[in-house]
Amino acid sequence: DAAWALYEAWVKIITGEVDTAVIYGFGKSSAGVLRRVLALQLDPYVTAPLWPDSVSVAGLQARLGLDSGRWTEKDMAEVAARNLANAVDNPRAQRTAFTPTSGRSAGSAPADAAELLGAPVVADPFRAHDIAPVTDGAAVVVLASAERARRIVDRPAFIAGIEHRVDSPVLGARDLTRSPSTAAAGRALDLAGLDIAELHAPFSHQELIVREALGLGDEVRINPSGGALAGNAMFSAGLSRIGEAAQRIIDGSARKALAHATSGPALQQNLVTVLEARNG
Repeated sequence: DAAWALYEAWVKIITGEVDTAVIYGFGKSSAGVLRRVLALQLDPYVTAPLWPDSVSVAGLQARLGLDSGRWTEKDMAEVAARNLANAVDNPRAQRTAFTPTSGRSAGSAPADAAELLGAPVVADPFRAHDIAPVTDGAAVVVLASAERARRIVDRPAFIAGIEHRVDSPVLGARDLTRSPSTAAAGRALDLAGLDIAELHAPFSHQELIVREALGLGDEVRINPSGGALAGNAMFSAGLSRIGEAAQRIIDGSARKALAHATSGPALQQNLVTVLEARNG
């Protein structure tokens, strides 16, 4: 994901090598069968030859959490309902609370968890709202040194820190219901006083995992943009989370924000960014 390109650009800026950088990522998933292509992320000796698609792998992760009591289908539906309702107010969202294919009019009231639980299962244990849409898209972020940023925009979003960690690519070598790499990245940053968090969770249950790993409480508003469930363009959705969080700082609706990006199967690799407004 281009979020990792942002990390490299940030390093160049804080070391003084450059004072401005443009980071972009784009994905054209419509050119192939994304679920099959992502099977190539898996370890090449044991898992990849079986060709488990990305939804099946995430389904195993979700089912493990359900069967172990870590979360419930209602928990997953509540995540989806909130994200898709938030997406209604996001002009960049690629899926919102209702679409013509849902059988509901575009002006209907947002669906609640109970209504979503009435939808059919499409890939156990997932219903359609639990899975991020396959979309084409792009994201661009401009980074600048503090001095230059203040000349470009009235209220810059300053990066207070970025950390990224990686877990084993072997699915059987880790507890899929937890994300140690996300937790480790979060521990290296100051997460106190967060107003919002943009979490890159392509499946509803993954938001539950990431929230727990980062210790995010109810006082933190999660995915005001709608998150990845409202649009998950490959190679740019993580960068989009950073851009959405930064925009909340720039427009004054938040003073401190967290952005998370993930890559690899079942939350294998994770990056956490903290952004903040600064006086003076």
